[in-house]
Amino acid sequence: MRVVRVLHADKIQFGKLENDQVTFFDGDPIAGARLTDQVVSLAECELLAPVEPSKAICIGMNYAAHAAEISQSVPDEPLMFFKPISAIIGPGQSIVLPHQSKRLSWRPS
Repeated sequence: MRVVRVLHADKIQFGKLENDQVTFFDGDPIAGARLTDQVVSLAECELLAPVEPSKAICIGMNYAAHAAEISQSVPDEPLMFFKPISAIIGPGQSIVLPHQSKRLSWRPS
């Protein structure tokens, strides 16, 4: 099942995506919401980021391949850092770098 989070008719909702059709849940599917009878075309919706967390706690250089890419060794203890929730974007949204940024690190999915 492909669960999506969308904006439809000025309301953010979760839905099940199948054959370019979205069947809405009656709430948050993680909290046990059930599917409703309301079905709309995906074209009528704006896909959003799948989650909206309050914070993002990250672990840096936690695998050898990435450390090697930047000529570093994997640290003995976890390298933790935070990202603002504005770092989470939905499909098709632009990545906006702050003016002071000099480098972007990303991984294709």
